[in-house]
Amino acid sequence: VGSSYRFSQFPKAWANFYGLTGSNIALSHALKWNMADYFVPSALLPELLNNLCSASDDRKLIEQFACEVPDAPILAEALIENVFANPLSEIFESLQNDQSIEAQKILLDLNSRSPLSLMVTDKLFEMSPFLDLKKSLELDKILAFNFMFNPDLQEGIRAQIIDKDRQPKWHYKIANI
Repeated sequence: VGSSYRFSQFPKAWANFYGLTGSNIALSHALKWNMADYFVPSALLPELLNNLCSASDDRKLIEQFACEVPDAPILAEALIENVFANPLSEIFESLQNDQSIEAQKILLDLNSRSPLSLMVTDKLFEMSPFLDLKKSLELDKILAFNFMFNPDLQEGIRAQIIDKDRQPKWHYKIANI
């Protein structure tokens, strides 16, 4: 879906954080880094949708409903900016050495993810700034296709959906990739 291309336009630390953890992109970041054009509060969506059906200029109508982004703190912002600008091995090392609740929570999350997926994402994000949109889309497609046949995909599905034990036994370890 072109995520490698879009994330290449984010600051490195945030691209790594969002890409490696799968965390939701903060609204302020989505707007600042052009992942979204406007913020319309959910309470206004029914009225906006009703008006879109008869609007002659969708963009102007959406602008009328758009609001300022609520000022919401981003959890662990300094931690993310300091730690996630580094290569994957250093990210793990920094999180392991940081005893803060936020660092340990992020480390627990990363440790639950497929090591191979983390490594591939890390390498993909290293390459992404050098790729145009077409090459990024091609590479994303190739990676997605290949992951479909990777044993870690089946193991992740087993652990999360079938057995629901949330204890995947990943085929790969970061040390042997």
